[in-house]
Amino acid sequence: RTLGDKPGLAWALNNLAFRYSAAGKAADAAVAQKEVRDIYQALFDGGGAYLPQLAEAALVLAKFLISANQHAEAKQPAQQAVDLYERLAAADPGYAPRLQEAKEVRARLG
Repeated sequence: RTLGDKPGLAWALNNLAFRYSAAGKAADAAVAQKEVRDIYQALFDGGGAYLPQLAEAALVLAKFLISANQHAEAKQPAQQAVDLYERLAAADPGYAPRLQEAKEVRARLG
């Protein structure tokens, strides 16, 4: 944090989130992942820089929130992931599987 390396911090927090998740601490994983998503949201320039990272962070956040039984809180990042992956898949069909996964996560939330 002191260095101001936002992408590096997001990477480290993402790893922390997955470690929390593996340890059965879904709520802690969601807190760390929310910060990851917030960092990428701040770095996102609207033109595409950090768009894939932001989409992935939103999808993972939604999944961690679902695991933490925080379904209401998961709806916004799930929808954000769908919106961002639709944009990515329109430009690159390689993102279609992630878009499908985001849609499935969103559908689980009703």
